[in-house]
Amino acid sequence: MATYRYKLIFFTLLLCLGGLQAQAQDSLQTEPKTWSKLSIGTRHGAGISFIFEPNNVLTGSSPNLTTTLGYTGGLSVQYYAQPNFSLQFGVNYTEKGWEENFVTTVNNEPRVTDSLFFRQQLNYIDVPIMAHGYVGQRNVRIYLEAGFFLSYLLSHSSEREISITDEQIAYQYEEGRDNRFNIGIAAGGGFEIVTAVGMFQLGGRYSLGFSSVLDKNITPVPNPLMMNSIMITLGYYVRF
Repeated sequence: MATYRYKLIFFTLLLCLGGLQAQAQDSLQTEPKTWSKLSIGTRHGAGISFIFEPNNVLTGSSPNLTTTLGYTGGLSVQYYAQPNFSLQFGVNYTEKGWEENFVTTVNNEPRVTDSLFFRQQLNYIDVPIMAHGYVGQRNVRIYLEAGFFLSYLLSHSSEREISITDEQIAYQYEEGRDNRFNIGIAAGGGFEIVTAVGMFQLGGRYSLGFSSVLDKNITPVPNPLMMNSIMITLGYYVRF
């Protein structure tokens, strides 16, 4: 009886090991399929933007330029090629621009003041293509991203203190003269949380345009005017 019992335990263990091996093989066969997941969603947020001339930054002769606030938002598609790598494609409406402040005299001393200003707003359609790398658990992960973007100018507007004239303004967008297209690079990071109702993604992104916003030949020495922006967005995605 004891020998029979030992044989029964031995064969039971073999069956269990066989079942575990089969499950492991099935998981290895199906795991790669879970890597390729498609998520479709939307991202919305806000940020700051500004411009600078590389030559003026080096010489310290830039006008008194400051940042402007703007909205960004749109649709996004994310494709997970691997558990720790994905590609994200987006189409966003983004408000960018800059503000120029002017010098006034206070107590016989020149002083820069934001009460004398010229503000330029440029409204773009941005198409970013970003690569994401992930660190962390499956449901809560940190990501870093890098890629490039294309931009097309939809519309533009300006605002100024009434006493500011065109002759005083250093940089002003003009229809027909200046560029509607831009291309640049972007990088950032954030984290995403996967829940039963969808995926939430909070991130920050810095973008640098390579194409000059204004015609660079309007200055005595050709000098590109580069657009910069820093955006914080919250996204919601449905995974398929």
